[in-house]
Amino acid sequence: MDIAVIGAGVNGICCAIAFAEKGCKVTVYERKTPFSETSSKSSKLLHGGIRYLETFHFKLVREALADRAWWIEKAEQHTKINRFFIPIYKNKSRSRLKLYIGVKVYEWLAGQYSLGRSQYHSPKETLEHNPALVPEGLLGAVSYIDVQMDDRNLSEWLIRRAESLGVIIRNNTPVQRIETDGSVELINGEVVRHMKIINACGPWIKELNDRSSINSAYSLALVKGSHLIVDGLLANPIVIQVPSDGRIVFALPLGSNTLIGTAEVTHKIADQIDCSDHELSYLINVANSVFNRKISTKEVKQSYSGVRPIVSSKTSLDDLSKATRESAIETIGNLTNVFGGKWTSAMRLGQKVSDQLLKTKERKLC
Repeated sequence: MDIAVIGAGVNGICCAIAFAEKGCKVTVYERKTPFSETSSKSSKLLHGGIRYLETFHFKLVREALADRAWWIEKAEQHTKINRFFIPIYKNKSRSRLKLYIGVKVYEWLAGQYSLGRSQYHSPKETLEHNPALVPEGLLGAVSYIDVQMDDRNLSEWLIRRAESLGVIIRNNTPVQRIETDGSVELINGEVVRHMKIINACGPWIKELNDRSSINSAYSLALVKGSHLIVDGLLANPIVIQVPSDGRIVFALPLGSNTLIGTAEVTHKIADQIDCSDHELSYLINVANSVFNRKISTKEVKQSYSGVRPIVSSKTSLDDLSKATRESAIETIGNLTNVFGGKWTSAMRLGQKVSDQLLKTKERKLC
């Protein structure tokens, strides 16, 4: 079967790999270069999504934790297992009991794929592990095990995997229109006919469908996530609770630097994708609320932003902290739209799309 995949982010490349593994001829059309947009602008985590436990998305978390194990098994050299600490401050945090239950449930949901025990730490032990934290008002911490990734090398690993299976990746090849009969019209007027099309454009999926006069039962809400990179602060990853809005922000060791993110705001597809002054101030204030060494805008070495698609028919954006990365698959004729998703579950999503279209039995990744 001849398959076209539109979009070479992590979802598109994983779909291409899944189809190629089943013997299909696959061509990927990418308007820029692979992984140049949303997939390269994440928090660089392969995780179950511990924050989703508060909204009782247990199945989503359990599946993602199994998917996390797949990446560790297949691409161990591009992953790093770390202990993540959630400091608990007086009048600024969820209760110790709630947080401890949360990290233990996270460990339990991992089941056979657990990477280690979740723990409670006294204030003294917390500061021994994390001397960068402000000691005033510190009641202790809970911790759990999760995974950071080298997304650049992992992206290259996926591209090599796809190309070794015969996938053709056409870079710098914008698509103007698609048809439900399998036709792909490029911006230069070239028309290529395929048996099936996978629209995996991420945040731009609706834009391409609208341009192609294709009506979908789904719509997307877009969320811009911004991150900062500053000089190194940390011995271990820190999960910061933000009392003002209930969100969490990660502060992660990144080589000799620290990655802080993410700020999240709603986004329109035509808007510029960059870190606003408001987001910059938000992330700096969050970091300064828990760290001894205060940072200013002058100490920000880099900022980056990516737009993430949320399936709006399933998720209310009244509270962005509760927006999950659930996915949806929709088939219209010979076109399949792939909505949502995230790095951790991308390979599972690719397998699910290929299994549905080829009517094969869905296989477990691990």
